[in-house]
Formats: sequence, structure tokens, C-alpha cells
Amino acid sequence: MIQEISAEAFIDSIGVNTQFGVPGSPFANPAIRQLLSDSRIRHIRDDLLPINRVICAQAAQLKLIDPTLGVCFVLPPDYAPSMLSHAMWLGLNIEAFEAPNELNLSGTPYWYAKAAHDTRTLFYAAK
Repeated sequence: MIQEISAEAFIDSIGVNTQFGVPGSPFANPAIRQLLSDSRIRHIRDDLLPINRVICAQAAQLKLIDPTLGVCFVLPPDYAPSMLSHAMWLGLNIEAFEAPNELNLSGTPYWYAKAAHDTRTLFYAAK
């Protein structure tokens, strides 16, 4: 038997991977950002790169359009403290952080040690 859920719960379960910082991304277009807000999707996921603070600014713009919007950032742990403070300064509704993933596909020897280090660094920065 399938359990019913409310439309509200369904809407709250949807997220979009925006890629604001990727050159040529559709999300760089203000009309597309407005459509995202109009869609009532409440969760976005994006990379938070120290060399491209435009991501924080665009996410902050979305928050001004829709204050219920939550943001999940994929965060390079080595830059976590400075980028977290920048995102919080912008007043983003940060609901989650995600450490880099799929390190096993990176070809980096001892990727599992890097994954453990990244997770610890991100945890202490977000704490």
C-alpha cells in the first residue's frame, strides 16, 4: 500500500542542482532565477567555491525573492571557515552542507583518508 502525502510535503521534497557558478549556466539568467522562485521549489544545491563568490550573491538574491528557499552547498572543506562566514554574512538560509563526494572516482591515492579529513574539516567549520 502506498502512503499518501500532502502536496505541501511533496513540494518540500523537491530540490534543484543550480550550478550558479558554471559559466553559461541557465541560472545566471535573472529570468530563469525568477522561474525557479515562481516554481515554489524550496531547496537548491550548489558548489560554493572560494574563487567564485557570485554563487553566494545569486543564492542571496533568490532568498530575497523567496525567503523560504533553503540552500545546500557542496563545500570544499579547506575553504569551509571563510566561505561559511561569507554565506552567513549574506544571510542565506543554509540548511545543509555536503562534503565533496565520489572521491573514489578521482584517481587520488588514499582517497578515503582525504574523505575522512574533508568530513572532519567541514563538520568543525559548520559547528
